[in-house]
Amino acid sequence: KIKKQHHKRLNFPAQEIQQLREALENDPVDTLAATLQAYHEWRFVRGDMYHWIKVLNRFDGILADVCSKYNLSVPQAQAFDSGTQSLLVAILSFSCQLLENCINRNLYSSTDRLDLLLNTSDHAVLECTLRI
Repeated sequence: KIKKQHHKRLNFPAQEIQQLREALENDPVDTLAATLQAYHEWRFVRGDMYHWIKVLNRFDGILADVCSKYNLSVPQAQAFDSGTQSLLVAILSFSCQLLENCINRNLYSSTDRLDLLLNTSDHAVLECTLRI
């Protein structure tokens, strides 16, 4: 009996996704929120989290810096400035879209940062955190 062999091959993302990934990996932090806000709806085919690892690592670093700067290991005492708040909302919203539209969700490893963000007093950031 002949058995059909399945060849595993890496599917490369569409050109638009590659361009977005490169922008999210390399753009300065102060322009990152605007880049992410342009993608408030997912317009791509279902993807793979493996393609987003560098972006997710960058997001994780930003979340770690914010959690440290605002001492979110305890309930938040100092309010976010508007730039930080919009950046957090953009990162969390985009991360939620990735989780909803990609396979291999188990690669998402920022749950410890999300746990710290639950200490925020900012309702928009808290809502985005809870959505994830």
